[in-house]
Amino acid sequence: MSHKNKQKTFFISSIIFLLLGCTQKPVDIVSPTQPNIILETPIPNRNPTPTITSQPQVAQEDTGYEGYYTGIVVITEYYTLLNNELLEEAYERLSISEQNENSLKEFIQLNEGVTSEIVTIKPLVIWQIEQGISPFIKDKEGRIGFVVELFNSQRGKHALFFSLVKESENWKIDVISENLITVMFETSTTPILDIGSVPDRSYYDSIVTIAKFHVLFNYSLYKNAHQLLSSFRRNPQNLDEFISDIQTFGIVKRQIISIRPFYEGTLQLQTFTTPVPSVRRMFYAELYVEGKGGWAGSVPNGLYGYYITTIFEQDKWKIYSVNTVGLP
Repeated sequence: MSHKNKQKTFFISSIIFLLLGCTQKPVDIVSPTQPNIILETPIPNRNPTPTITSQPQVAQEDTGYEGYYTGIVVITEYYTLLNNELLEEAYERLSISEQNENSLKEFIQLNEGVTSEIVTIKPLVIWQIEQGISPFIKDKEGRIGFVVELFNSQRGKHALFFSLVKESENWKIDVISENLITVMFETSTTPILDIGSVPDRSYYDSIVTIAKFHVLFNYSLYKNAHQLLSSFRRNPQNLDEFISDIQTFGIVKRQIISIRPFYEGTLQLQTFTTPVPSVRRMFYAELYVEGKGGWAGSVPNGLYGYYITTIFEQDKWKIYSVNTVGLP
């Protein structure tokens, strides 16, 4: 294929490159129906990695985290839209009850000109274990809760509690509060999770980066999106080249449907070496990809699976690679 001859592997062109070579057809992906629990350094040598052609399955003991990963995407989308003055789009991330509390006009008046950068996000159940809160708490049925640390342009650094609910198979922001309120949780006599069994903060921070990139991409904010790509990726390209390839291949939308750390699948498949913790993080994401004229590159618009890797660079997690197979 002509595109292969280009041998470009920076983020956008690598996506197209792999789509051109991918014979997989879109698959029907069903969202979860209930809430779930959850460098600047040389790349080390890795063991040979077999090609994985099937979607990785989540190990049974880890299925409880997937709702939290998706919730982090929703909250990140919300703040990315706010920070780029896409207020109506941010308003759509709120639940029906939250919208009933504040009209769109009131929402715009409250948030116009205000920016809030996410410092970190933690699921509520993990935060309470770290804080040693007693009695133990867990999310109420039908909800997932988070503690979000922000740097606000007006208030500086502060934390907010979030509670999300499922509406029409999509997680929506239902409560934003400075205090932990009872609508978010219920008490339990035993710990919900063993703190030693949960993902470290870097996995959550990496999802923030990945989700933020896709929002910026979808709204053609390419300059800001480009800044989230790692300089360590193979054959990195400048902003003009980045934009040129996007326009050439005509992909206009890459919507995250679900995402989870790739190590969950490897626990069961035992076919991949988990990335070295101090260097990279890998994720398996299901994305809805849309291009002009019904085609995204050489494949029809639809749902596709990607392996997304982040790397810690300049004190931030940045996107290192996106592939249709689990590359080392």
